[in-house]
Amino acid sequence: MALDAVDTGGRSSDEIDALIRRTPGPGSVLPPSALDYFRLDRTSGLATFDAGFSVVITLDGTATLSTDRSEQRLEPGSTTLIPHAAGRFEVTGECLIARPLSPDERCPGVHDASRAPNRRTGSPPAGRPGSCPLPPVGQARLRA
Repeated sequence: MALDAVDTGGRSSDEIDALIRRTPGPGSVLPPSALDYFRLDRTSGLATFDAGFSVVITLDGTATLSTDRSEQRLEPGSTTLIPHAAGRFEVTGECLIARPLSPDERCPGVHDASRAPNRRTGSPPAGRPGSCPLPPVGQARLRA
């Protein structure tokens, strides 16, 4: 069995270059092809994120993590896990924030009554209303 997401084929130099993204400032550090799976954002200064499972990696200097319930100082090189139950959170400082896509990002239009087209491709959502062709987060599709 193998995961559908794993590609064991070789890559050309151009394909490898397309996977490398140099971003000196805040924003996504992943190439567009990775955005179908998860996000990895670089922060500089204050950034706010919606509730959801996240991993905060502190880069340079200290950072601050704030939720409705607490505020925590993050040391350089530290990794902090944020559960969905923590709610909306803010990070101040130089950090990387890794998080899975929200249900609306995974299947645009499926969770929205208006069934809006996919923001990246402009195409209508696949499947019947309320269905999503992707497996739930954390479950990979296996093939024999």
